[in-house]
Amino acid sequence: DVTSAIEKRDCQAVAAVTKRFQKSIPGLPDWLAENYAADYTNKGYAIYFGKKHADAQNALPISADFEGRLQLTAVAPLPIVWQSGQGGYLSLYWTRLRPSDSVYIQRLSLRRPKTGKILYQSSRALFEGFTHPLRWQPGETARDTFYTQLPPEVPAGTYDLLLSLCEQGTDSCLSLTDASAETQLYLTRIEVVK
Repeated sequence: DVTSAIEKRDCQAVAAVTKRFQKSIPGLPDWLAENYAADYTNKGYAIYFGKKHADAQNALPISADFEGRLQLTAVAPLPIVWQSGQGGYLSLYWTRLRPSDSVYIQRLSLRRPKTGKILYQSSRALFEGFTHPLRWQPGETARDTFYTQLPPEVPAGTYDLLLSLCEQGTDSCLSLTDASAETQLYLTRIEVVK
């Protein structure tokens, strides 16, 4: 059946789910609402994304608590070498720690380790901003996978890859609840090549 196929393939998103399609498979809308943290509906089509209970087997475990609101639990894949002008997919596994209507912005930064200078930043809304507070409950983990591309003008060299989590509509980013109280989480060191 369709739900078994979606679960077996660990689908990050399920797209083009029309009302007619939903009616032909009893229980599908409820199953999608239970297993995905976000959806976008437009002109009779629904796209579900933000897979909950996603397989993090090949991900790097991380434990980073952002002000008791969200916790980053894993990252996959972590790039070691990136080519300027090229991109790749990054999956972040987030656990909601408390209810919230806030839309969060994920910001990736490349920082020179010796100078601390930020040479590139990329921002996007967590789950494209379409999470539902009632659907994504505290204690549930959901995977947000997105494509990020380095501009060709990023110079070759060694960089720290950093992640910040900010609240939409404000200029402030959430602090980590560890002793550092930093707003940027170090993910890994990468090499950018031309």
